[in-house]
Amino acid sequence: MTNFPSKKIAIIAYRYAVEVSPFVKNICTFFGEKKDFSVDLFIEKTYRQDTLDLANTTTFNLSHNRTIFDYLKKTSFPISDNKIFTTKLKKHIAKYDYFIAIDFLALDILSKLHIQPKKIIYISLEGIDYLEKFDKQYALLLLKKTKVNIIQNKERAIDICNYLDAKINFKYIPVSLRPTNIKKKMNKKTNKVKLIYSGYFAPWALLGEFLCAYKKSKIDQDCILKLQGHALGTSSYLNKLKQQISALSSTTIDTSYYNDQAHMNLISQYDIGIALYDENEGSNFKNLLNSSGKIASYLWNGLAVMTNIKHEMTLKPPFLYVEDLDSCNISTLIKKYQNSKERYISAAYALAKKSYNFDHYLKTIIKYF
Repeated sequence: MTNFPSKKIAIIAYRYAVEVSPFVKNICTFFGEKKDFSVDLFIEKTYRQDTLDLANTTTFNLSHNRTIFDYLKKTSFPISDNKIFTTKLKKHIAKYDYFIAIDFLALDILSKLHIQPKKIIYISLEGIDYLEKFDKQYALLLLKKTKVNIIQNKERAIDICNYLDAKINFKYIPVSLRPTNIKKKMNKKTNKVKLIYSGYFAPWALLGEFLCAYKKSKIDQDCILKLQGHALGTSSYLNKLKQQISALSSTTIDTSYYNDQAHMNLISQYDIGIALYDENEGSNFKNLLNSSGKIASYLWNGLAVMTNIKHEMTLKPPFLYVEDLDSCNISTLIKKYQNSKERYISAAYALAKKSYNFDHYLKTIIKYF
């Protein structure tokens, strides 16, 4: 006798780049591995590569020696008009028991489809950026009616409550990893400290400002620096970075795409991960200690994290806190790391295990399904 999943979940993402989101992929695999659940993912389009063939590609490799397509049936509607997206989605929704809205735009679509609020779980990954596109009372009504609202930390929840001038109940899941197949960092003795930035090449990442401070600190010969990531719509900014590093002999830019396991293997080869954010770019770049996928990746791979996020946690290992890039001497932070390297590595693993373990948080959320 065949056992069929008793609960069917549809994950809806509109205008959200799920293919580069560890949070979304972890949601998919967590429920996909449960015998009682089946998971389908509905997206508007892919943002990493618009021409990506969802039916055949295997670029979404996960750290469980399987691909995301082992778990999901993907339905892509590569259309920019959400009315058409909504119409097409309507044909598929009747068979689902629960719906996970990955952004507020998706929550709005589910409301227009008259999905029962008790079936909807909303995950806020974008702060108030999308909320600002809607009437406040309408946004508040949707958030009040959902089965549960999930956000990354209390600070972000407070931002939304203050913006809507109302109290909203949230459950907290930091952007974290499923460390099933992460291998512990081997301490390879080397004279040079290796730094890496892995993420989006965009002004809000303060890479230009960091390179100025790095060059001014005159440590290029003592370090290895890699900037790895993608530049969707920001190619001009990337070209400026290439000009900046032309005078740095030990600095490289890598725009290759890595699947999850290869990405982890790459990061594990480095000592310090760079996670800088310009808060002036909008609410989505505030309170990022628990909302940054790169921080979780760095920590699970035993890296110290160089960051300008001001928090009591970032003032001690595994963090190297940057107060002001204009006056920052990067060499001082490098020496601080070198003098206590083992302490930083141990602190990174300890914090990852304590605060960035995705499965730990999902065990407290699964009761809502």
